Amino acid sequence: MPMRIVRLLFIFLFTATLFAQNYTQKYSASLKNELSRTSDDGSVLVWIFFKDKGLSLNKYFESPSNVVSEKSLLRREKVLPKSELIDFTDLPVNRNYINQLEAMNVNVKQITKWFNGVSAFVKKSELPKISGMNFVKKIDVVAVYKGPRQPEMDEQQPPDYDIKKVGNHIYNYGNSLAELEQINVPAAHDSGYTGAGVTIALMDAGVSNFSHEVFTRMINNNQIIAKYDFVNHDYNIANQPLPDSGDGSHGTWTLALIGGFKEGQLIGPAFDSKFILAKTENTQSESSIEEDNWVAAMEWADSIGVDVTSTSLGYRGGFTSGTGYTAADMNGHTTIITLGAEMAVRKGIVVVNSAGNERGNHTEQNTLVAPADGDSVIAVGAVFIYSDTKNNTYTAGDIAPFSSYGPTADNRTKPDVVAGGVSNYIPSATPGNISDYGNGNGTSFSCPLVAGVAALVLQAHPLWTPMQVRDALRETASRHNSPDNDYGWGIIDAMAAIHYGEATKVEAPALIAPVNGSTNQPVNITLKWNKITNASKYHLQVSKDSLFSNFVYDDSTISDTTQQLISLSDGTKYFWRIGAMGSSGSSSFSNTWKFTTTGSNNQQTIPDTYVLEQNYPNPFNPSTMITYKIPDGGFVSMKVYNLLGNLVTTLVNENKPAGTYTVEFDAKKRANPLPSGVYFYRLQVGNFVSTKKMVVMK
Repeated sequence: MPMRIVRLLFIFLFTATLFAQNYTQKYSASLKNELSRTSDDGSVLVWIFFKDKGLSLNKYFESPSNVVSEKSLLRREKVLPKSELIDFTDLPVNRNYINQLEAMNVNVKQITKWFNGVSAFVKKSELPKISGMNFVKKIDVVAVYKGPRQPEMDEQQPPDYDIKKVGNHIYNYGNSLAELEQINVPAAHDSGYTGAGVTIALMDAGVSNFSHEVFTRMINNNQIIAKYDFVNHDYNIANQPLPDSGDGSHGTWTLALIGGFKEGQLIGPAFDSKFILAKTENTQSESSIEEDNWVAAMEWADSIGVDVTSTSLGYRGGFTSGTGYTAADMNGHTTIITLGAEMAVRKGIVVVNSAGNERGNHTEQNTLVAPADGDSVIAVGAVFIYSDTKNNTYTAGDIAPFSSYGPTADNRTKPDVVAGGVSNYIPSATPGNISDYGNGNGTSFSCPLVAGVAALVLQAHPLWTPMQVRDALRETASRHNSPDNDYGWGIIDAMAAIHYGEATKVEAPALIAPVNGSTNQPVNITLKWNKITNASKYHLQVSKDSLFSNFVYDDSTISDTTQQLISLSDGTKYFWRIGAMGSSGSSSFSNTWKFTTTGSNNQQTIPDTYVLEQNYPNPFNPSTMITYKIPDGGFVSMKVYNLLGNLVTTLVNENKPAGTYTVEFDAKKRANPLPSGVYFYRLQVGNFVSTKKMVVMK
């Protein structure tokens, strides 16, 4: 053989060997292992991660609201500097890279901004070509597995429980009373905490039965603000015919447990919250649980402005068939889904997840499911709701025989907390069944209860970070003095968590000027409030509506007790409030005050009818404002009564000309300050009588 041919042959063999080595360098160990079991003509679901996001990225940093919603940016202000509310992880994936993959007939399944890549079904034979693309950084396998059989609803009634106790509370909880009293939710509801103002996302298997009566209030009040099916890529999360198949029973139950409302039957902890619903599991698939669906759903919910997420699913191999994770991977920094959950927390989201139903007879170090292993994730185990009064084999509060245990692979205590997960009261998931109920078991059911309570805590403390919410739930739970790897910190206590840290809490500021209800104020105005001793920053919000749905001004970095507003609109009513932040936490917002700038539109008009408005704020501590309107002059009487009908105080008792009036009611400025509870205020003007309910919350 001539020497030239020998050299060419050597160069060819060397180059082929070098290529074989280079393209596999981008493969993860998990992918290499999966490919060893995949036939040459087979396909595999993989993550394809990119090296960069292309050029011209400054435009995104200049307009963050074009990347995520204003609500998402406001939530992030609790945990990030105002100049760093978005970062590289929030920027869109380079569309050109995706187009190049699709040109190779790569079936892109999900896109992830946070991890800068896509998930895709790829033929084994095509992987070397993809690995050879210069913009591809790494290729990994997507963890999937066939989940355990869905829990079935038991049509039997729960064990005997004293339903008469419902008389102690504002609402009639029916057979859901026991699971809520175990975590002290009715007391929170009695104090006015219902999840209002908080947005919750559920990642689950869809919802099969929106027609059930437990969802009527939620639907009528437009509390479901977004829905998306990440399995079939459409907006229908209900059961669908083939090929878009999947059973949404599981999602029906978890949504009812967190936010359902049907008095006398079932009430969820956060029945006044807003909801984002993501279908991430296809129960008909052979790989029903795929972590890329969850990551995509979490990024979507973040962009909308979610506050709390609740996931009653988990990702783990060994217990079921498929490609999953092991006990050693439950270390808080290995699985993609756990890394995604931790990233969500860093962006200000409270992440709540089932610990898992895998206790069984396993001998592993832990039986947790990802992302419950995340340090900042609130992992939820399950306990018995009722005691076994016949055989005395278990007592209410005992750990459920299926509830997964810790510690994590790096020896952190898990779960974080527990709640009732045996014989939970749930609605029928059969489409079209509007009024049947039954019972079910699982950490799938304890998880939404805890997530609902997290929403109550956020309602009380809207400026709290996810870690403050987690600490409040853990440090007020039943075993907080001696946490372990079965119960974690114990059974949560909603009211105790709401009032966590009050001994050294940061008080809400009192507003000083301009005086509430004042008119003819200048368009360049200085707002003043009192100084809070242990506060380092103040959070000022100004809006044209009392619900603060849109902000004229919103700043959480104010260090003084005054703030000047420039160039307000003339003849316009404004509402404003202040929160305080310090090293020991954040206060709730102050009472809301209003003022009107000078102009022709601020003249008072005579009302057409008698009106008694709902007090605001409600619930309140210590004071609230009550507005009433009278079209004719006359003797006006307004009195406050307690639940027993006893007179508490008289607010108005004099003749008044026609007009609109606002009176302040202070529960503290009394010889004997009023305790927390429900009170009624009654207006009488001539033959007109109107009564409304208000709640004192301390």
